[in-house]
Amino acid sequence: MRQLIEASIEIDAPVETVWATVHDPAAMVESIDWVREMWWEDDQPVRRGSVYAERVKMGIKETVYRWELTEFEPPRRAVHSHASGEGELDLEVIVEPMPDGRTRYTQRMHIRAVPAFRPLGWLLERTAVRWKMQRDFERMILPNYKRIAERRAAS
Repeated sequence: MRQLIEASIEIDAPVETVWATVHDPAAMVESIDWVREMWWEDDQPVRRGSVYAERVKMGIKETVYRWELTEFEPPRRAVHSHASGEGELDLEVIVEPMPDGRTRYTQRMHIRAVPAFRPLGWLLERTAVRWKMQRDFERMILPNYKRIAERRAAS
């Protein structure tokens, strides 16, 4: 069983602006302090099956993670999936219109840490990894997406 991390935020911007923001490589780099670079692997329109890579530095190690859009229902919902020796992650993004023209943005991440070493992975995903990701969602990632989307909507 995977651990669930979830956070939501209300954004003063239309659904289409929020959707475009959370799928924009530049916004991802600006929103997440440990993402150094992000790029789509082809120049086709973003769709189910699209793959992107992100160069990240969490702690002392810099690495590249590959993600695939395993579900893609614009402009409402997408699932970004990643699997490696470090972890199996499914990030679900949900963009919902609110009656007043604002948008509710939700991120849900299902984590299975260190799949090859389950006792260690089980411990990590229930303690440090869960705590850090929940904190990053609430204090950094969602507030930054909010700021960027609202700035874009105002211009």
